[in-house]
Amino acid sequence: MLSISLSDSNPICGIYLLTFLVTLLALGLGYLYGVFRQKRYPPEIDKTLNLMTGATLACLIFLLAFMMSMAISYFRMVDKLLETFIRKLLEAQEVSDRWSSPFVNISW
Repeated sequence: MLSISLSDSNPICGIYLLTFLVTLLALGLGYLYGVFRQKRYPPEIDKTLNLMTGATLACLIFLLAFMMSMAISYFRMVDKLLETFIRKLLEAQEVSDRWSSPFVNISW
């Protein structure tokens, strides 16, 4: 039996909007963290991590986690569907084996 998830009860445009807003939130938090780090620890010339790099990395990490959760839930659903299909196929094979030759014991 298939379970109902968050994506089944909400429209796809709502999920995209929520993803966009959370992505903007992650970008803003990365920016604020970069500003905090820049004020607390003055930047040196040798450092390559600047403010926008930190915000972009935070956004990419969020998107990677979101896509991995979608992929894992998809593969779990496919695994359940395949398990159900194989179980039904084996049951049908057992039924067909029982009814393959119903007149074996009849002698003429």
